[in-house]
Amino acid sequence: MEVGFEKNGRQVEVAVEGRLTVNDPELAVKAALDGVGVLYTAHGYAAPEINAGRLVPLLEDWRKPATAIFLYYPGRRQVPVPLQAFIEFLRENLQAR
Repeated sequence: MEVGFEKNGRQVEVAVEGRLTVNDPELAVKAALDGVGVLYTAHGYAAPEINAGRLVPLLEDWRKPATAIFLYYPGRRQVPVPLQAFIEFLRENLQAR
């Protein structure tokens, strides 16, 4: 897996090898807390542990800025009303960011 970093317009891709790969952010944070290794995740997942002093941010000035959020859903002519409302909520509330 490659992980990307950016600082002052300079981009670096680093090949990372590891023995643990997870698709659950809570499990990833727990692994970091248990000392398994360095965690690479969205800040929001680790923020409570960082704020409590249990995790320490690394390479903060190399963090890539978030550029977009993508929502994937089955293409249908009739999108369910709750999904329509969620999409509209995201459009209204994330445009300003």
